[in-house]
Amino acid sequence: MKRTCIWLLAAALVSTTALAGPDKVFIKQVNCDKGQSLDRAIESAGRGSSQLDVYVRGTCDETVTILRSRVWIYGVDDAVIDGRVRVFEASNIRFFNIAITGSGSGLVVSGGADVIADNLTLFGNEGENLRLARNSSAWLRESTITGNCNDIYDEDCADGVSVSASVLTVRNSTISGNRYGITADNASTISLLDTQIVNNSVVGVQAALQSNVDLIGGTGFNGNRYHSLYLLQGSVARISSPEVHVGGNIGCQDWRSYIANPGGGYIGSTWCEIL
Repeated sequence: MKRTCIWLLAAALVSTTALAGPDKVFIKQVNCDKGQSLDRAIESAGRGSSQLDVYVRGTCDETVTILRSRVWIYGVDDAVIDGRVRVFEASNIRFFNIAITGSGSGLVVSGGADVIADNLTLFGNEGENLRLARNSSAWLRESTITGNCNDIYDEDCADGVSVSASVLTVRNSTISGNRYGITADNASTISLLDTQIVNNSVVGVQAALQSNVDLIGGTGFNGNRYHSLYLLQGSVARISSPEVHVGGNIGCQDWRSYIANPGGGYIGSTWCEIL
């Protein structure tokens, strides 16, 4: 009887360990300069629950589509995706040390997907550099979003970031040289921490349709042609730190839009109500 109990206990422990064992991480190496494809590497991994780490070298001339969750992409030696990256209905997608450029929108995150990026460079895309839509989220750190505007008077260029019904958090980054630096609508939330919005040829950040803009830390606006901030249709900007510096003009299209400045940050000229 004692031996039977010991066997049953051992079997239960083995079963529990199997259920709660560590998740596997699969690693793939991709060298696009040698004809390998980042998109094929991700697609061939299927949609399993294990994490996929992909180390990318060279310039990948392709459209990359990510439909599975838990994909981490590491750029090695100045890797570039010259095309588009699309993330649909996937969670825990991460980018490290990689650049995206090319025709169309550079990085599209949609359908409830979420992305975290460290040292991501989005530059010169013919569409938006970054598009968030349909309840998605992106968190960018130490990143750069630079548009294809020739100068501050060029309005025939692309926007930096488009956010619709989604959440964008940007930290220690720069958004410059776009038509609109960031546009947000449909109750989106934008949080900018220690981030610079500079030299965009129309507006730095525009929020519409009850969207919110949170300005934190040393975030600054400078050199945006018409407005640093433009709020409309019941949208609100909140300044939470005295180090925030909003140079240039701030505009509100309607009485439902306003600025809250509990942090006592610097505000340039404005015709918005300040609470």
